[in-house]
Amino acid sequence: MPVDPSVAIEGSQHRRSDVVSVLMLARREFDRGLEEPVADQSLIQKGFTTILEHFVSSGRAPHYGELADALGIGMEEARQLQRAAAEAAPIAGYWLAQDTDFIESWAPFSNIPTHYLISVDGVSRWYGQ
Repeated sequence: MPVDPSVAIEGSQHRRSDVVSVLMLARREFDRGLEEPVADQSLIQKGFTTILEHFVSSGRAPHYGELADALGIGMEEARQLQRAAAEAAPIAGYWLAQDTDFIESWAPFSNIPTHYLISVDGVSRWYGQ
């Protein structure tokens, strides 16, 4: 009988599909929040998704240099892109550290340790907001 993959968030168990649903909801909210025309909306959306995927795979936020490599763009463009993605988000779950260009939090993840430790399939790699 297959084991049900679950996610432990702050001592409670959640199905992996629930976590994916939260990520998809965040993405839909992001997509709806892009009402103002931006330089390249599709690139901003791609940057938003790339940042989330990097959090999932590595347990931390990408540096804008890593974002540049992943998207095949220059470092300065990547730095501006991550700022645009954070500012375009309709909810206050995406921000950079004050007076820097470093991601501090990208919903539902935190790039700095918090008391909300997230575990997936017994691996604790993420902090929650």
